[in-house]
Formats: sequence, C-alpha cells, structure tokens
Amino acid sequence: MDTIIKLNQSGITIVMVTHDVNLKVFANRIVRMLDGKVQQIVQNSEESRNEAIDELKKTISEYTNPENHGEENDVLGVREGITH
Repeated sequence: MDTIIKLNQSGITIVMVTHDVNLKVFANRIVRMLDGKVQQIVQNSEESRNEAIDELKKTISEYTNPENHGEENDVLGVREGITH
C-alpha cells in the first residue's frame, strides 16, 4: 500500500479493483459496482484518508525499527498495516 500511496501522491492515477473493503480508507473515491453496473460513488474525505495513511506509516515504522528486531512482531503480515 505504501508504494501505491506514494505513486498516487506523485500525481499518478491508480485504479484498484478489490473485494477487500478495508482498503477503501486509502482511496480518494470509491466506486461500488454490482453486476457490472455502478451502484454508488463515494468521495473519501482528505482527513480520513490522511489518517489512514499516517496509521499505515506508523505501523510500517514500528516494524522496520531496528530496536524491535528479535521480538515477536519482527515480521509484518500482509494485512497488518491495514487492519491495525
């Protein structure tokens, strides 16, 4: 997610298709589809998006801090930056 966020912040448009609703907090806009048709378009607030990004950066920082190596939290799971 960190790489996708950085690319988007540099001005690149990202279109992500997923069934994982936990990822919607990182989007500027969410397009909900059903049976191939647009059902709803929701604009995420800049504030909530930035909060999610800050939380992700905090989680990544905790896992990459050399002082934490050797502890149980030494490995960052695939979803841990999103769900914590």
